[in-house]
Parts: sequence; C-alpha cells; structure tokens
Amino acid sequence: MIPAVCPACHADLCGSEIPPEHREHFGGATHGSRLIGIYDRDRDRTDAWRCPDCGAEWARKYGPMPEEGTE
Repeated sequence: MIPAVCPACHADLCGSEIPPEHREHFGGATHGSRLIGIYDRDRDRTDAWRCPDCGAEWARKYGPMPEEGTE
C-alpha cells in the first residue's frame, strides 16, 4: 500500500485530482500521489519511498502478493 502521510513530517502525500474520464487508466484512483519512489534497477522494484517535502526516506514493506482480482 502506498503511504498517504509522511512518517517524519506528517505531510499529506495526496496529489492532484485525476479527471473522472481518465481514472480508468489509473485503476479507478481519484487522486495522484506526491510520493517519490526510490527504484532499485538490480532488483527491478521500488525499494523505498521519499517525502517531497522533508526528504525523509523509508523502506517499502513488501507483503504477500494479492490474489488475482482482489486489488
């Protein structure tokens, strides 16, 4: 799950609204995210998050993969 609030400075990480006619291309999301993903090319995945306001970074937690059709 993508964090909605920075754990360091408690900034709101909710981005701008996605126009209704484009939401289907974003999995039905209503808003974007201001969160910065730190990508690891060797692992081919996002391993950490960074707050755009304070620059704090924290590890992304990986849990079990969701079952198909449950996202």
